[in-house]
Formats: sequence, structure tokens, C-alpha cells
Amino acid sequence: MRWFTDKAYAADDADWDEMLAAYSTHVARLVERLPPDLATLATDPELNMHDASVHTMRVDLDEGTLDMVVFLYNGKALTFQFGGVGFRGADGSEDDLHSIACAIGATYVTDHWGTTRTTIHAQEVDLAEDGRYLLRLRLRPFYEFEIAFRQISMAIEPAPPGLGPAGQLVLAGE
Repeated sequence: MRWFTDKAYAADDADWDEMLAAYSTHVARLVERLPPDLATLATDPELNMHDASVHTMRVDLDEGTLDMVVFLYNGKALTFQFGGVGFRGADGSEDDLHSIACAIGATYVTDHWGTTRTTIHAQEVDLAEDGRYLLRLRLRPFYEFEIAFRQISMAIEPAPPGLGPAGQLVLAGE
């Protein structure tokens, strides 16, 4: 099930609160079955990726790995290493890495928050039917995708200053 949908964002406050409670219940049921780093990401409010930006994604198609750096709004950087990776679009179909690259690297006219680059609007953690773990990322102003994976490691560090613009996808392999 997906929680942070267009319908959820269009809901009134009571429906939004109900959706948040349902997602919290879902995470509480899952947390014992998640690897420690994913459980931490799912439960630590300091690691909420809302308003974060994907700085880089490096996908190795031959190895089935993804390295990703995300800068959080609170000045922290999350560095992920995923193994056994696959990507899916919001509809569950295999996703096009070109679409992900375009979405995370997009720039656009300043919105009412002063944002000119794509940011993460919401994250969801879930389990896939095939036993892999899922991290869904809903991007603002458009696009969402999920990363399906078998292994994860995560490091938390202060975000280094001056690394240049966010939103770069690098492909290796094939």
C-alpha cells in the first residue's frame, strides 16, 4: 500500500492525520523485520527526508548496486549503499533510469517556498512481495519512484558545504 499519494495530499486535516497514523502503525509492524539502518531511517524523525535533495545517485547495472547521497534540510547528509537493486515507477512497473535522472536533476521556476530544484516530498518504507525492501521517494514538484533492494547500509554525517548542485545520476556497467 502507498500512503503519501495525491489523494492524501488533497485530503483535509482529519484524513491526513488518519493516513499518518496508518503509516505509523505500518512501520511499527515492520520495524522488527527491517535491517537496522532501514529501521532507523523509518523511525528517526531527524532522518525524515521531507525537503531533502538527492545530491548524487550512482547505479552499477552489472553489480545491481546503488550509492546515493541525500542532503537533509537539517544540514545532515545521508549516504546509502543498496545491494540487489531494482527500480519501479509509481505504478509498480520497472522504471526508466532516464526518468529518475531527469526528475532528480530538474530545475524550474522558483515556487512559493523559494525552491528551484527537485526535492523529496515524502519517503515510505515497505516490504516487497519478493522479500526485498522498498524505499519509495515522492519528489516535488513531480515524479515518484521506489528502490527495491536486498541490502542497505547508511551513514549519517554533516553535509559538506560547496559540493555543487544536486541531482546527478551516474550509470556504470552494461
